[in-house]
Amino acid sequence: MKPLHRFFLNFSIFFIVGLIPNAIFKHNLNVITAFSVALGLSLGIYFWDKKDKTK
Repeated sequence: MKPLHRFFLNFSIFFIVGLIPNAIFKHNLNVITAFSVALGLSLGIYFWDKKDKTK
């Protein structure tokens, strides 16, 4: 799988998983929080994989 495709797959999964608890347990959706957490985790995984492959 190409790294960019994997990034978007991770981002989508983390974004959806971040929205589900907000929809179930709170009266409002914190889309910005779910977006920022998903972006941070996906970028971290992307750069970690990129760093490991260069060694």
